[in-house]
Amino acid sequence: MSGEITVGVDLGTRYAQLAVDIPGRGVKLIPNRWGEKRTPSMVAFTKDGLVAGEDAARVLLTAPDKVWWDMKRRLGSNWAASVSGRTYTPEELLLPLLCLLREDAEAYLETFVSSCVLAVPAHFSFPERGALSRSARKAGFERVRIVNEPTAAALSTGIDGRFLIIDLGAGTLDMSLVEGDSGVFQVLDSQGRRDIGGLDFDRLLAGHMCRHSGVRMSHPGDPRASLMMKEAEEVKIALSSVNKTVWRVPAGLSPECRSIDISRADFETLIYPLMEEILRMVEKMWRRYAPQKLLIVGGSSRIPMLRRMLSSRVREPDRSAPFPEDAVVTGSAMYAHQGKERLLIDVLSKSLGIMNSDGKAIPLLLKGSPLPAEARQHFSAY
Repeated sequence: MSGEITVGVDLGTRYAQLAVDIPGRGVKLIPNRWGEKRTPSMVAFTKDGLVAGEDAARVLLTAPDKVWWDMKRRLGSNWAASVSGRTYTPEELLLPLLCLLREDAEAYLETFVSSCVLAVPAHFSFPERGALSRSARKAGFERVRIVNEPTAAALSTGIDGRFLIIDLGAGTLDMSLVEGDSGVFQVLDSQGRRDIGGLDFDRLLAGHMCRHSGVRMSHPGDPRASLMMKEAEEVKIALSSVNKTVWRVPAGLSPECRSIDISRADFETLIYPLMEEILRMVEKMWRRYAPQKLLIVGGSSRIPMLRRMLSSRVREPDRSAPFPEDAVVTGSAMYAHQGKERLLIDVLSKSLGIMNSDGKAIPLLLKGSPLPAEARQHFSAY
C-alpha cells in the first residue's frame, strides 16, 4: 500500500477493533497478532510492566486484581489504579492498549501507521475526548481524528432517508438521528448515556448467579469479581440464542462443584428497568424527529428483548450489517476517506464555551451546531 494509511479504531469497553478502508477493495477488518478480529480492551500489571490485549486477559486468571478493562468509562474522572506503589490514570492505562493496536495494524498493513480515526461515545465531554486523543498521540498516532460512535455506525450502513441508529455496546448507550441522501449524511442529533450498556447487564446477571449458586464475594473489591463478570458475559451471550442454559460454577469461584439453570426469562427480569430507560430515550427521539427507519448496532443489540420491545413500542428494527458489533469500526475506517462519493456532516454533541472570572459559563457554540464550526466573541477587561 502506498500513501498515508489511516486506520479506524473502535476502542470498546470490552473489546477493541481495527479496520482500514482500502481504495478499490472496501473496508477490511484488521486481525491482531493472535489472528482475532477483536482484542480484549484489557491492561494488566506484571513484573515486566504493563501488558495489554490477550496477554492481559491471561493475567485475569491468576491475578484479577491487577487487570483493568473499563478504562474508557473512567476517562475524565478522578479514578486511578494503584499497584506496586504507584498509580495509573485511565489515560495512562489506555496507552499500552493503543500501542498494541497500532503495532498490530502496522504488522498487517506492512507499513508505518501514524494516523487514525477514533470512535468515541456521543456523550463524551471535551475533556474525555482530549484525554483519549492525547493517549493515542503518545501511542504513536501523530494525526488523530474523532468521530461519534453512532455517527460512524450510520456511515457504515450507507442507507438513504431519515433514520435513528442505536449503538448499545458494553459500556455505553448512544443514539444518532441521521439523514442520508446519495452518500451525504447529515447528523441532526446525538445523545447517549455512560451508565447503560452490556457491562451493566452482566453485573446484574452476575449478582443473580452468585445468589443462586452460593458464591460469596468476601468484600466489594474481591478479585474474583472480574472472573464472575466474565462468566456472566458468556451466559448472557448464550441466552441470546437459547431460552435456558446451564452454568457450571468454576472451581476458582467456589470450592464446591455445582451447576444452576438460568433462563432467558430470569435475565430479562433483571434487565427490564434498564431496557425501560433505553426505550424512553428512543421514544422521545422518535416522536421529535419522526424518522422512517430504525437501526440497532453494537454487541448488546443481539439481546432479543431489545428488538422485541422496540418492535412493540416503536417499530421493527431494519436489517443492518450481518455483524452489528463491526458497524462502528467499519464506519470509522470509512470516515477517513470522505470525498465525492460520501460525506458526513456531524454536529456538536455538547455545547462549547468558556468560563468568565465570575464563574459563569458563556456558550460559544451550542449543541447541535454543524461541524466544522467557528465562533467568535469579543471580551473586554476593565
